[in-house]
Amino acid sequence: MFKKFFLLTSFLMLSAASVSAEKVILLSKHDNAGDHNQVMGIARAFKGFSPDVTVEDINTKTTSGKAIKEKVTPDDNVIVIGSGEGGIVGIQDLTPQKNLVICLTSHMILGGYSDPKLMEKVNFL
Repeated sequence: MFKKFFLLTSFLMLSAASVSAEKVILLSKHDNAGDHNQVMGIARAFKGFSPDVTVEDINTKTTSGKAIKEKVTPDDNVIVIGSGEGGIVGIQDLTPQKNLVICLTSHMILGGYSDPKLMEKVNFL
């Protein structure tokens, strides 16, 4: 019940902010099944609201931060959803911009959440 409430509230906040995405980028370490399943579930729910959105699932264990940064172009409205430590690693090289919304999700408080430089990039936690 709480998960559904949180998910619905998050999507309402995104829609209230007039965010429309053409691309959703998922960031997690695929070896961490819980983190990976979490971003996949969020993407599935998001596609229910916006069926035409493109979803790209990235394994941050095998993809560099530079390669992730190159996927965020000024021409696209992008939502990046990261989970767990893989999500934190995946957003480190991203630069906040008008067309980019960065979300981090986790089932516990992670060490990276205390880094102010990292957290100022994050729109939703």
